[in-house]
Amino acid sequence: MARRDLRPKLGKRRYVPNRIFLAYPWETYRPHYETACQSLHKKYPVYFYAVGREKGTPAIDMFQKIKEVIGTSSYAVFDASKGNANVSLEYGLAELTPQLELFLLIDEHTIPSRSTPGTAIIADLAGVRQNRWRIDDPDGLKSHLEAIAERHQYTKRFKQWTRRHKMRGGAIASFTRIIRKFDGREEILRRELVDELVSDSTRATEQEVDQRLKRLHDAGLITITRGREWASKVWIS
Repeated sequence: MARRDLRPKLGKRRYVPNRIFLAYPWETYRPHYETACQSLHKKYPVYFYAVGREKGTPAIDMFQKIKEVIGTSSYAVFDASKGNANVSLEYGLAELTPQLELFLLIDEHTIPSRSTPGTAIIADLAGVRQNRWRIDDPDGLKSHLEAIAERHQYTKRFKQWTRRHKMRGGAIASFTRIIRKFDGREEILRRELVDELVSDSTRATEQEVDQRLKRLHDAGLITITRGREWASKVWIS
């Protein structure tokens, strides 16, 4: 008998419940997005996943990776500034993905006006509702991304759980750090995860790490499969 697939699903597609695909003109805006996301990842359990092309990576491999991340995301955020063709292509892929909520951002400085020519928005995205930010005000970009993180269903579930157990800053941060281990990964062997968390901590013992993982599992925020330590797997749920 085939084993039942326990992975989270949106409709018929398997996905990572806290994953948010992020696309923007890489060379121009990378520092702004990375700074904003690094800050938000300390506070929120969601993960803004930007796929960047490393030197030497074949274009076809890059395209397959982008399709994979879009297909396993719960939200997708696109920055249409500068009429970037890659962002438009990725937006088209996302539109074909069922039950994927889409958000569009744009740098106001790139919008054409009477006084400045700007850069035209690619026609595919011209009619889509936009949230605007300014490159000279990176806090505005962070505010837009934070609003997306705040409304995300995984954030709501995580916050409800921490409030129910009356957790405060340090305790919440310890569980957020566990969830960060899944950034860019769909699953981790339980033994590997425990080892990583113990080595990262100056104080947590293996028993304490196991207890925290069990609490997240019991809360439905991660899933730990049954089995011996090198067979048991963990994923975001």
